[in-house]
Amino acid sequence: MPIADLARIALVESITEPHEGDPLPATRTLMVVLAIRRDDVVEPVCRHLKDADGQQMKEALDTLLSEVGIPVQLQTQRTRRPKPPPSGSAHVGAIVNIIGTSGGPGSGSATGSGGL
Repeated sequence: MPIADLARIALVESITEPHEGDPLPATRTLMVVLAIRRDDVVEPVCRHLKDADGQQMKEALDTLLSEVGIPVQLQTQRTRRPKPPPSGSAHVGAIVNIIGTSGGPGSGSATGSGGL
């Protein structure tokens, strides 16, 4: 691909940080979007990179492409991994109670002992 066909580069970095007490490290994904000119239309081409540093990538691309006037944009999105629900939480207990009481005597089910 000729460099003249490259309109711009967008880097979208997604960082998922651990919750408090989470033993797992943060994870990173970098999506590189090349905007390519073809017949007066700009088409995106995407690639996903795992564990790549968006700021380092932007600085390297700026160094390479600034002389030819190709802009490089970086957008960083941060989220926090949710805490898992505590074991024995109330909603699990309620589900167990509902399941445990269904189908018993007087419940109207065909398997209950209806006294016949």
